[in-house]
Amino acid sequence: MFVAPFESGAIGPDLFRAACDLRLEGIVSKRRDRRYGAGRSKDWIKIKNRTHPAFTRVVDAYK
Repeated sequence: MFVAPFESGAIGPDLFRAACDLRLEGIVSKRRDRRYGAGRSKDWIKIKNRTHPAFTRVVDAYK
């Protein structure tokens, strides 16, 4: 896991495509106007790479 410096929302689609090209599972984003807080919250969102093997395993588990 690594933490990247803040990037504006406009870079999101390009960043996601780059993550998919690197065969990553996805990217995680946080609302810029919210403070960091540990644990799950609606301030964080994971955008999943549907071509990653981990996504396929999750889909298969619900069949």
